[in-house]
Amino acid sequence: MARCEIARDCPFFNDRMQINPPMASLFKVRYCQGSNRECARHVVFAACGRSGVPVDLAPNDRLRARTIVFEGPECRDQKTVDSQPPRP
Repeated sequence: MARCEIARDCPFFNDRMQINPPMASLFKVRYCQGSNRECARHVVFAACGRSGVPVDLAPNDRLRARTIVFEGPECRDQKTVDSQPPRP
């Protein structure tokens, strides 16, 4: 199974976020070892860079990721033309 390229430094993947452990395990399979295109953290990383990803952003919080990427100051100067908004 492929592993997300930002997993090494990801607070979520490294259990440094307060998320219910059974839910975190499911999220890791889906987002970290599955399609990271669906991961809110990866979406923000791809559009804004590592420094644009809030420490407390959950991988399933696509609405917040969309707000950060398209409306937030964290990404204003780093948006890429090919960044795709997450589906709500």
